[in-house]
Amino acid sequence: MSGASLFRRAFLRVAAAGVITAAYGRGFALAGDAVADLMTANYLATRVRSSQGLAAFKLVPPAGTERIRRVRSLSLLEANGVDSRRLTWFEGPPDVKGMGTLTVENAAGDDDIWVYLPAVRQTRRVQAANKGEAFLGTDFSYGDILGYRVAEWTHREIGRETVDGRETIIIESVAASPEIAARARHQRRAQWIEPASGIGYKVETFDSQGRKLKTFVMSDVRRVQDDPPRFQAMKAVAHNLVTNHRTEIVFDDFQAGLALSPDDFSVRALERGPR
Repeated sequence: MSGASLFRRAFLRVAAAGVITAAYGRGFALAGDAVADLMTANYLATRVRSSQGLAAFKLVPPAGTERIRRVRSLSLLEANGVDSRRLTWFEGPPDVKGMGTLTVENAAGDDDIWVYLPAVRQTRRVQAANKGEAFLGTDFSYGDILGYRVAEWTHREIGRETVDGRETIIIESVAASPEIAARARHQRRAQWIEPASGIGYKVETFDSQGRKLKTFVMSDVRRVQDDPPRFQAMKAVAHNLVTNHRTEIVFDDFQAGLALSPDDFSVRALERGPR
């Protein structure tokens, strides 16, 4: 689906959310366009016009010492209302200070991803086919952070469940091709989505043999933009069940609606670091 098509679908999301919520309340299973609308709502739910965040990344190994990294991030939504530019830098501890990543999404083609390594003063470009690669050494991948394009997966409702006091619809998403699965590094995932907001509160990913690979739990979700409504989870936890390693992301501060421009999101800005 092109950026323009997804943007047009976004304009219909408010009405669709009412239909989805009504269907949920009556106990009807979602199918066809209703499932696609819910997944589009989920894809767009956190895409604020612009933002700045300060967070702590806690890396928790199965044994040994936890590591905490301080992170600053910026984001800017493109004019198409779908793609975002994002900058993320480590501000500490000293061994990773200055390391960062720049992502520029492109709904019509491959996303652009760069990683800056200050120790060697080199910027490395990440191939779009490697979106399953770990995001800055965490248990989140680039795909987990950026989101997965709705049209590249097939979706169906598989249940209903209350998560953290919120009624959710469980959607199973299966990769539309082996290439998509290889890029994401999982074949299938289940997502617990609140129909009114489109926010996913829980995600589980699986390989082609049905083995569960990772779980994700989002909490302390706040409305950070009113028109259109957009949300941000102030805490997200990823658990890699293969390695038993865990990453916790907790935002100390998150602000939406900043005055940012595309010029603020460049390889030069990545290498320069936060101002």
